[in-house]
Amino acid sequence: MQKFLLTTALVLPLTAGFGFAQTSTTSTTTTTEPAVTAPTAGDAAAAAADNAATEAGKAADAAVDAAGKAADAAGEAASDAVDAAGDAAKAAGDTAEEAADKAADAMKPDAATPTTTETPAAGETTTTPVAGETTTTVAPASGETTTTTTTAPVDGSVSTTDTTSTEVAAPVAVPDDVVREQAPDELRAAWINGSTVTSTDGENVGTIKDIILDDKGAMKAAIVGVGGFLGIGEKQIAIDWSKLTIDYDANKITTAITREEAKAAPGYVFRDREAAPAPVADTAAAPAATTAPADTPAAPADPAAPAGTTTTPPAN
Repeated sequence: MQKFLLTTALVLPLTAGFGFAQTSTTSTTTTTEPAVTAPTAGDAAAAAADNAATEAGKAADAAVDAAGKAADAAGEAASDAVDAAGDAAKAAGDTAEEAADKAADAMKPDAATPTTTETPAAGETTTTPVAGETTTTVAPASGETTTTTTTAPVDGSVSTTDTTSTEVAAPVAVPDDVVREQAPDELRAAWINGSTVTSTDGENVGTIKDIILDDKGAMKAAIVGVGGFLGIGEKQIAIDWSKLTIDYDANKITTAITREEAKAAPGYVFRDREAAPAPVADTAAAPAATTAPADTPAAPADPAAPAGTTTTPPAN
């Protein structure tokens, strides 16, 4: 029993130590690292914003580079166009200067060719020879207007001046018989015709319808229509011109005749207008007809000639 207890006492510590060692080994082996915390939604949004900003920056840089390249290309094209325009203008100027020099050389007179200049008279044509060309000038006649067209000469060509003359009427003097303007004391017939004639008492006598003149043009009488209604039953009388008082450019015409005296006056008798005489025919006698001379009589027969023989007179 004692051996059993002793054996048990010896075995229990060994068993406990072995168990402790086994537990320690297991704890050491099964130890794991702490778990990683999952990212939050804010972190994910910040990361996305950073990525978007990066991409936008790259796109902006690319756009700036492209714009710079386009501007450089446009500047180079404009510079090339300016250079081409300058070259073209210079070439045109050189061509014009060369043409002007040739024209000046062509206009210079040749020392071997004599040049004669004459003043043309009215209606004449003068030709002045120049080196390699001929110029024709037509002098205008009196009362004409000359229009000249000249073609510029080229080397070895002929310059011709075409002149067109147009007749211009000579100014005509105005005779002294023409009256230029109306005098302050002169009246127009249109002012008088249709005017109302009133008496000195202010009564309406009638309306002037016509004017009577003598063959010298002096005023003799005014034809005044009196009475009636709207022209019906009206009577025309003649009032002596000297009995009319005309004031204010015929805006007021008065007479000493009253309205009753005008109605009682006899009507004026007009005469018919005479026709103008017919033009006188030209009665100059026409020249008499010329009578043709009679035929020349035949020459007498030669008595010495035998019968049956015809004698022909000798030719002159």
